[in-house]
Amino acid sequence: MNSKAQDTLPNAEVEPVIVNEDETEPLLNKHKQKPNSLKKSPRRIGEESSEPIYMIENESQQNNSQLEEYVLQPNLKKIYLRYKKFRRYSSLILNVCIFVNILWLIFTLVTSYFFSFELQPIIHKRYSGYNDLCIITISIISNCLNLWSNNIEIYSHLDFDLNIILFALTIFNLMLLKIVRYTSERIGIIGVITYAWAATTFGIGILLDWKTANFKKQIVVVYNSGTSQNDNARNINSSRATSIQNDSQINEPTNSNSLQSIYVLPVIGNSQNTQRHTLQEWTYIFVKVFGKLLLLMYMIFFTLNTLLSIWDLSEVTKNLASNKQLKNPENLDGFYWVDKEHTYQLHIKCYGDVFKREPSTSNYNNNIDKLQPIILYEHGGFDTEVSSAAWLHELFVANEIDRYCTYDRPGYGLSDASPALQSISTVINGLGYALTQEANITGPFLCVGYDIGGLYSQVFAGKYNDKTAGLLLIDSWHENLLIKDNIKHILSKDKLSNSHKELPISLQPHTGLTLFFDGLKSTLGLTLQYSWLFRSKNSNDRIFGDYMRFQGKFLRAKFLEKITSSLLSYQDILEHRQILENTKLAVVTSKELVKKSLNWGIWQRELSKISGKTKEWKMVDGGHEIYLSKKGINETKEVLLRLLASS
Repeated sequence: MNSKAQDTLPNAEVEPVIVNEDETEPLLNKHKQKPNSLKKSPRRIGEESSEPIYMIENESQQNNSQLEEYVLQPNLKKIYLRYKKFRRYSSLILNVCIFVNILWLIFTLVTSYFFSFELQPIIHKRYSGYNDLCIITISIISNCLNLWSNNIEIYSHLDFDLNIILFALTIFNLMLLKIVRYTSERIGIIGVITYAWAATTFGIGILLDWKTANFKKQIVVVYNSGTSQNDNARNINSSRATSIQNDSQINEPTNSNSLQSIYVLPVIGNSQNTQRHTLQEWTYIFVKVFGKLLLLMYMIFFTLNTLLSIWDLSEVTKNLASNKQLKNPENLDGFYWVDKEHTYQLHIKCYGDVFKREPSTSNYNNNIDKLQPIILYEHGGFDTEVSSAAWLHELFVANEIDRYCTYDRPGYGLSDASPALQSISTVINGLGYALTQEANITGPFLCVGYDIGGLYSQVFAGKYNDKTAGLLLIDSWHENLLIKDNIKHILSKDKLSNSHKELPISLQPHTGLTLFFDGLKSTLGLTLQYSWLFRSKNSNDRIFGDYMRFQGKFLRAKFLEKITSSLLSYQDILEHRQILENTKLAVVTSKELVKKSLNWGIWQRELSKISGKTKEWKMVDGGHEIYLSKKGINETKEVLLRLLASS
């Protein structure tokens, strides 16, 4: 037989024939693998080889493998075509999700931090911090991981489970925000869409993973059903197998063409072979699963922070009055709109009869009937009235003042987040509307401003000069601090490197970039969780007190203050400065801060000269946080009472 084949094919290379001991079985050639041929992975999907597929390392397994490939060929081809179509459409869907997410991220970033639009009242989120940015970013990262590893060969069931958990946590966060009335009214349609869209993208990842797992299952079913029929197929097709082997022995290219169209899919889950991966595939699986685990850890902290915020807000707002107008309450505590468009609300709190009007003109000169002005307090840059205005309540309880009002600036305490861009003038415009139009409090007002609140009090006294009876500045900022680095101009050069940490936090340097990244970190809520776990702080401490500065809404407000201070707020101060010429003025300054900074003393002297009716300039004991010094705050009380008496 060999001589005949050699005569017929004189140029063909003849391999030595291995004769089996059992003469009833056909002679099988043992082919040697070509040195330049590419060895295909037995789990590669849908790749067609131009060379024979050498997948079996010993001859006895080769015979069975070839028969199994012919038995499984039709069903595996159908699965391969469906899987190829699925991968094409799934990649398209994931790319669309990533593109939409990026557009939404840019839209949220621009509208929340940099620019205002005509539709701002509609798209503005009154409960706005950094949560939306982080949720969208998490969605983008998850979609990118799904797209990068969209392959059945590196499918992991753990990744499928992680997608389900991410989806559930996102929906749970949205439900928490809708449960409490305060957040439900303020999250807005844009906030709901953001959470819903993020959950949708996680859901798409779940469906794609489920479909991939389904393809994997089909392969296992087809393979197992095919191998169970191998014995029958081997007997029925023995003659066909012999013919294939003989053709392969005589003419190797013929054997190559006969196997060229075989679709080789991953053999997964059979009884003889567990799921195996190459080192590169294990690396892909590890990176994808590890990335999803990091996202899961972040979402767990994110959810815990949401839970704590919801608890705190429900605790401090449960006794608040609704925003409906109340007639002559002893204590006014509620939310009031800042404009006709209902853009956002301010939290205003008043004590005493703030609705009582001045007596008739005929009796106005009678000191007995004359009402005290309403003291309108402006808190500092890192505090609210809860901490820095407690001394006013002491005067009220002692019946030394008749009435006073405080409010939280936008982003502080319970007040809503304001749209971008925010300046001193826009805040005061909103405050004036909320007091006079919404709350129906007409004044007159005696403005008391502490720290940066002194600048807000100056603008209020300028805008509503006809309703202003006087102005008290307590260690107030100078407008120069809005356009220059606080530290470089508060401290002298020899003290700059060592003493800036000794300054109060409101005077320490806070760049816009630092505030932005602090806001991103605030979504984890680590410091807030620490406050109640180890420091026994309550809800008031986190909403109004020292821990307010770790809230995302507050950090966004500080970021807006920073980016507009030199552009808008500085001009607001200068525009209203001349109007204060005839306003009664008193200035209180910290002795300790003047000792640390000569510039601070110079600025305080300049503030004492903004009016031609300055009553006094008093240097009091204590640091910049005068309300922490008992002697300093008592001296401040006396200055206020003297200013009231002259009003």
